[in-house]
Amino acid sequence: MELLITVLRCLLGMAVLMGICYAISSNRKAIHWRTIGAGIALQFLLAFLILKVPGASYIFDGVASFFQQVLKFSEAGATFLFGDLVVKRDAFGYIFAFQVLPTIVFFSSLTAVLFHLGILQRVVYGLAWLMNKVILLTASVISAPAAIVASKLILPETEEIDIKQLDIDAENLDNNLLDAIARGTTEGLRLAVNVGAMLLVFTAMVFMLNQILLYGPGVWFGINDDIKLSTNGRFEGLTFSYLLGLVFAPLAWLMGTPYQDITLIGQLLGMKTMINEFVAYGELGVMKESIKMDPKSILIATYALCGFSNFASIGIQIGGIGALAPGQRKNLTELGIRALIAGSVACFLTACVAGLMSELT
Repeated sequence: MELLITVLRCLLGMAVLMGICYAISSNRKAIHWRTIGAGIALQFLLAFLILKVPGASYIFDGVASFFQQVLKFSEAGATFLFGDLVVKRDAFGYIFAFQVLPTIVFFSSLTAVLFHLGILQRVVYGLAWLMNKVILLTASVISAPAAIVASKLILPETEEIDIKQLDIDAENLDNNLLDAIARGTTEGLRLAVNVGAMLLVFTAMVFMLNQILLYGPGVWFGINDDIKLSTNGRFEGLTFSYLLGLVFAPLAWLMGTPYQDITLIGQLLGMKTMINEFVAYGELGVMKESIKMDPKSILIATYALCGFSNFASIGIQIGGIGALAPGQRKNLTELGIRALIAGSVACFLTACVAGLMSELT
């Protein structure tokens, strides 16, 4: 009976999330329900392959190994600049500024090189041709089915897309390979500094709000001890993190999170949305070490936090994508909040599916 309730809870969560997208849709009549159904079905298929089929994991492990190797290239450059601060993690710990931000710079430059050589455009064109000729869907439901479901509900297409009209604007290409590397590096550095600054400020703001609420209203109204007792010591009192947990707890419950952990997972969901996923994952790591959590809660949180959907990312994307495509800057600003909702829903849908599949063992 408990299994049935949990399964129904996850299905209800998926229905609620898709209902949110439907409620804010720009054109409900234009929604292609066949595409939505195919996206949901593919999401379950991928979840089954990844979580339940041992042989299929080798494919995904191979893809992961490829990107891990690319990350090592970035690490080599960072080691040249920062030395032991990058490689000796046992001594210095994991330093975000030296181990993550350089990767952003490297990938930006690598992307610029691939674009200059025409490789990136051919990959995009090939995927568009495949979708048009083989799968008969208007977007790629292979790589991100949940994101496609959310985007097709919120902003359905109202016109036919002819991939034959896809072309490369030669004026946007760099003069040569060195120019592409330099431009990509400059843009990547700007983005890395932006990300680092956002992390610094928002992390400090959360700590400040936690202290203000804890030693302000928490002490004045004498509710810190009650909150600490009611959460079994998982929260030290009235804090911003605790309030985020309360607000997002219903979402955590809908994903199938065990009841005793819904406030904790809600806190992480709130941090991911209000701040960013880096802070949320860092907090999840602290929780795993200091708090006894249900393994299923950790699994759901891992999937739910895996996304770039937060308020800070709106500014980052407007600045980053707007620099690459100035003509789309107006659309980026107008669709920023909807993109945030679509990205969040995609992550949460994936978490619902993961929670559901974890029960069907």
